[in-house]
Amino acid sequence: MNTSQAVGKIKANTKKLGFLIHGALVSTTATVYMDLIGRLSPGNTQFPLKNVFLSANMISFATKVAVKAAALLNAGGPQSLVDTIISAFAYLTSYLESTDGFSWIIQSTNAGLLTAFIDAGPHLLRIQHPEDVNMIVIIVRNILPQYLVYRSVMEVWYSTLKNAYITVEANDMKGKGATCDNVRYQKVDEKNNFRKCAACQTSLYCSKEYQIIA
Repeated sequence: MNTSQAVGKIKANTKKLGFLIHGALVSTTATVYMDLIGRLSPGNTQFPLKNVFLSANMISFATKVAVKAAALLNAGGPQSLVDTIISAFAYLTSYLESTDGFSWIIQSTNAGLLTAFIDAGPHLLRIQHPEDVNMIVIIVRNILPQYLVYRSVMEVWYSTLKNAYITVEANDMKGKGATCDNVRYQKVDEKNNFRKCAACQTSLYCSKEYQIIA
């Protein structure tokens, strides 16, 4: 097998790892894969595996693994998911600044880097080794700020923050407020203060009068 064939095989097998993020993520399997890829990536001048994995969208993949592992952990998943998060962030910390840097920052941000960091935050205190915590924090503390001078990075980062803010606001409003379905009035109040339409059981009105004239 020559170098080009080996590179093609690695890319094909890397794409198959999608089951880790699209299916039921098994923490031990994901951790082993991420650790293995991280160890193989340095490579050498004759067979630069690092660039092979980067061209196979490994930055995006590692980010999505971190996103899913953190989400599952917050939903009551096993503590072994903490190791998966560490392994995914270890790869990102090592290779986000490869080549031009900002391309991988953009790719990772689009894949949910901020979401992964925020969701993993509450579990950082459970990590036994301080160096692992620092390795995760360093992405936001040291790496990202350097690339915010690039307009393309700033735009995608701003968009991500905006979407995160909207999500938080929407979750905060759940069950707390409602709007009158009379388009001329549209009063906003607590849901319990509205009358539900007896016919459709969906529309809400602040009074019978506004329901009649709606």
